[in-house]
Amino acid sequence: MPYRVAGNLVDKGGYQIVLAKGDRLFIVREGDLLEDGYAVESIRADAVTLLYMPLAVREDLAVFAPAADTPAAASAAVPAARPAKQSAPAAAPAQLRWEGPARVHEGDAFDVTLRMTSEQPVRALPLQLSYDAKLLESIGVRAGSFFPDGNFNSHVSPNGSILVGGFGPAAVPSDAEIAVFSFRPIRAGGTADLVISSVTIQGAEGRAIAPDRPVFRINIIP
Repeated sequence: MPYRVAGNLVDKGGYQIVLAKGDRLFIVREGDLLEDGYAVESIRADAVTLLYMPLAVREDLAVFAPAADTPAAASAAVPAARPAKQSAPAAAPAQLRWEGPARVHEGDAFDVTLRMTSEQPVRALPLQLSYDAKLLESIGVRAGSFFPDGNFNSHVSPNGSILVGGFGPAAVPSDAEIAVFSFRPIRAGGTADLVISSVTIQGAEGRAIAPDRPVFRINIIP
């Protein structure tokens, strides 16, 4: 099986899965055709079923959920007599940080950089960015230094949504540059927010790392 699950996203069009093949990422829905004769037959909360069409062979790929989503299973795995010794300390959430201008002039293009710091190695980071398309026009997305160009994909929707996915060797980011978003202000007199509406940070072992979701605000002036 050349594919594995790298994360999931939700936008106005529904639930999507991010699949990784080598150093590439694919954002897919049910019914999508993949390379090498595979198709996405079904997407469920716990697994994605891929169909290898030449042989009609199906295989399930597990969808990893954050540990916080399964408290009952986690507590059941710890013997009641020695909870302190068996429980590992909770990892600190990954810190995301925006870097960019607080004010921009109508019509003048500008860049906003998303940076990340994490105590744990990070292998993949699919996320969805939302903004007001009546105030801002997306004119480009490029990979930051943490994810090389070949390991980074993006898709811009005209309704004010950007999907990005980065994948690479697990490394510990320290204020690392994740992605650079370029915009053009459309209308002066407004305040535009960049909102991380969905994000999944995947660690080295496939476990999810909890992130924060800072909002970046830009004032558009004449």
